[in-house]
This record gives sequence, C-alpha cells and structure tokens, in this order.
Amino acid sequence: MMLPWLGIVIAARRPIRDNSFLWHLSAGARQLDAGQVLTVDPFSYTFGGADWRTQSWLADLLYGILHDAMGLDFVPWLIAGLGLTTVTLTGVAAYRTSMS
Repeated sequence: MMLPWLGIVIAARRPIRDNSFLWHLSAGARQLDAGQVLTVDPFSYTFGGADWRTQSWLADLLYGILHDAMGLDFVPWLIAGLGLTTVTLTGVAAYRTSMS
C-alpha cells in the first residue's frame, strides 16, 4: 500500500524537466493578463499573430493562477494532489470490482 505513495513523494521532489509545462505556465499568465483565452500565437517568431487554438486553456489558467499565488512552489503540491487522486480513484475502482 505504501509503494504508490513512495512514487508520488519521489515525483514531487524532482525538479521540473518538462519544458512544455513551462510553456503552459506562460500561456496561463498571458491569458490572465489579457483577460481572455489566447486566440493568436504569442510565442513563435514565424507564425506570431497567426490564428491559434488554445486546447488546454483551463489547465493553463489554473497553472497561471497557482503561479501567481505561490510561485513554482505549487508544483510539488499539484503532483501530490494528482497522485492522491489517482491512488484514491484506483482504490475505489478496485473495491467496486471486488464487490461485484
């Protein structure tokens, strides 16, 4: 039972290595500043200003809000919360399966 928690703790202590996370963080900050979802490309040199669809705008906004409130200190808490949710939902699914 402790093995999933060990994985969560190790994952939460590691530094950010996924550069797309920082891209989402920047997109969230820009959306908060603009007060709307991004509709043109604000990042690239070659397509800057071109029409752009923000597919994960809600997650981007969440990251931007958390970053404004806590800086990057929110990342371990986010990972731990997602890990706890995953372990809990897996336990509930296993319990329901075992009861049927």
